Amino acid sequence: MIINSSQIADSRTGVKQLARISAQLTREFAPRTKTLEDLKASAEKAQKELAAATAPSPQLKAQIDRYLAEEKAYETAYNARSNALVAPVQRQVNEALQIFANTRGATVVIDGARFNESVLMLQPGLNPNTLDLTRAFIDSYNATHP
Repeated sequence: MIINSSQIADSRTGVKQLARISAQLTREFAPRTKTLEDLKASAEKAQKELAAATAPSPQLKAQIDRYLAEEKAYETAYNARSNALVAPVQRQVNEALQIFANTRGATVVIDGARFNESVLMLQPGLNPNTLDLTRAFIDSYNATHP
């Protein structure tokens, strides 16, 4: 059986819980994202000025360093919040996938996102699309986890 993990995470057609989490993170981090974008523009300008300058400027270097520090703090905070929200849903999805696969008698579940077009041989007459049950799984999961 094939399940495409990238389709599960698709914000439009995948697991609705994950789409809601993505929208929530975007809303929560919007002010910080804007600040980071402004700092990035300032740092890029400072970088150009430093490249053109004949002598190093501590102020310009400080602008770049501030951006880099804020970028790292942003990524750390975003990843921590994302993991806190996504981990419980990922556990539910994995448990539901195991049940889904077991009820269909699957002996193996292959992630189609990682093994795209890697099937070298199939039994003659077997349509590979019949092995991909991603849509059926997503629909089943969304029905039981609105």
